[in-house]
Amino acid sequence: MMDMDDRTPAVAPGWRWGRYAQVGLGLAVSLLCLWLALRDMAPDAVLRSLRQAEPTWVALALLSVLLTNGAKAARWRLLFYPHHRHLPLRSLFAILLSGQAVSLAIPLRGGELVRAYLVGQRFGDSKARTLATVGVEKVIDLAMLALCVLILTPLLVTTGAAALTSRRTALTVVALFLLAGAIIGLLGRRHWLALARRLADRLPNQRGMRWIGLLDAALHGLDALRFPSVVIQVTAWSFLIWLLAGSTNFLTLLALHLPADWVVSFTLLAVLQAGVSVPSSPGKVGIFQYLCQLTLAWFGIAAVQGFAVGVLLYAVAPLTLMIAGGLALLWESWQLRREAPVAVAPWSGEPREPGEAPT
Repeated sequence: MMDMDDRTPAVAPGWRWGRYAQVGLGLAVSLLCLWLALRDMAPDAVLRSLRQAEPTWVALALLSVLLTNGAKAARWRLLFYPHHRHLPLRSLFAILLSGQAVSLAIPLRGGELVRAYLVGQRFGDSKARTLATVGVEKVIDLAMLALCVLILTPLLVTTGAAALTSRRTALTVVALFLLAGAIIGLLGRRHWLALARRLADRLPNQRGMRWIGLLDAALHGLDALRFPSVVIQVTAWSFLIWLLAGSTNFLTLLALHLPADWVVSFTLLAVLQAGVSVPSSPGKVGIFQYLCQLTLAWFGIAAVQGFAVGVLLYAVAPLTLMIAGGLALLWESWQLRREAPVAVAPWSGEPREPGEAPT
């Protein structure tokens, strides 16, 4: 029997054509970025720069990428609190990598759905609730991006980084708006459910009950934020995640014998994080390298070296994640075939043990 949140509505033709148009636009943007980046550059100059890469620093950069995603998996597990102990960290790590591989390889943002599906099928958790935890992740990362830009702004006054610093107000407003929405949803859960039930009573054929179930599961995805100890740990993990992600850029600069600087590293991180929303081809090829080149030009790094950083950093981070995530997706698919989903008791009522510290 199919659960309420397992039913998927048919995809409308207009929506499908809109997705095709988005993919086409992404391909055009990526090709344009590649042309802009390479139009005045000799390819052999980029190859010479890449051949000089120091293997030790490259290996450390790869390690930092894996540690970053391990920290993301630990933070994600905490967001299922107080029902998180049945979720093995290694499984969430594999599922997280699977979702990232899909999001990078297919420019339709389907990685979040993959994560919700795998958690639901493997461990019996509500897919709507899992999507809510992913949404909380996105809000936290947006808040961290806004904080990063705010900290960097006074340090970038002598550079050409106006494109980044001019967006600090918008980023801050959006982050605060989303955080406020999460708090309102958390504190007013009973009110929203009561309102939803009144509206659902007006719908025929009990159709509204499905939406109430989805809303209830999604609001339960915010339960972890009711516990101060969890909020503190999630915040600490978020700072560690950003520190590790910035260190990947730092180590990549060292690998290419470029002046490594934490301001440069975190500026590049902020630009690349903000650039995720730009339509592009599968794998973000083109726009990733062009953003690296433009950002490093603010700090006086030549176009050839900036593009080389983009190529090496792409191999270290997105390409590694796509390969590791593809393998993880194969592993999780095999696990689904060999074992039945774990039955988890349906969640009802308020979270238990409010004083208990998460593990």
